[in-house]
Amino acid sequence: MGYGYLVPLWSFLHRFIAHEIRYTMNAINIPRLKLKRAEEHLQELEAALTSFDKLNPCMLIKDVYPNDRRQLFRARFAIEPPPILGIIAGDAVHNMRSALDWLVCQLSLLNGANTLQGVEFPIFEDIPSGRLKQSFEYKIRFLPDEAKQAAEVLQPYHTGHRAELQRLWILQQLDITDKHRGLIVKGMIMFIGLPNIPGLIKNMLNDGTIEVIIPIKDYEFNPKPIAEVAFRAEKLIEPVTPPMLWKIYNLIANGIFPMFTRYFPQ
Repeated sequence: MGYGYLVPLWSFLHRFIAHEIRYTMNAINIPRLKLKRAEEHLQELEAALTSFDKLNPCMLIKDVYPNDRRQLFRARFAIEPPPILGIIAGDAVHNMRSALDWLVCQLSLLNGANTLQGVEFPIFEDIPSGRLKQSFEYKIRFLPDEAKQAAEVLQPYHTGHRAELQRLWILQQLDITDKHRGLIVKGMIMFIGLPNIPGLIKNMLNDGTIEVIIPIKDYEFNPKPIAEVAFRAEKLIEPVTPPMLWKIYNLIANGIFPMFTRYFPQ
């Protein structure tokens, strides 16, 4: 038997598989599954952060000067955050970004698209013009007109010079960074709760030392520092903490998806 018999068989199987993927599943459920997977990764990240926090990564060294009631605190991290935290966060980011792309792709297919080349959910920091405008329109060319308007309304460039602070833009930059070299754990942000005492003074010195002056004699102040891991993306000014990842997820799940589900068959 020659290989010529395999060609029409493979061609038939290819058409059959493509047909099954494209038409047999409930279209909106596909991006929802991707978003659900992002939620699972965020929950996994929370569990990993809880385990890391149990190692007491923060240390607070206290020096007391009883004559002038001055208390000097030097805070430092005793344990570096493990790289796996960035990997888990990157998985969550990628699934959130992919869920948006899948949403546009599935809706494009329902609206008669014969190809998905270049189709994706656009995220633009600046108002597109010229070739960028053509690129923007090309990504959503198969969407219904109202869905196109919804995609445009969601663009970060509507906030002007603060567009880089918007959640979709943050998501975009995190995803780009993770695809090329992974999310780098920028470090940790330390929070120290201070008592609500009249006259309390707090100074942050240049070397990172926290100086607290409490004008009450024999006041016992032993705060417990709280550490929060932060991730870095190249074009973002500030590192991104896990609570921001949850805010991005909630934006997609409770804000963006409901805007587009009306165009899917119920």
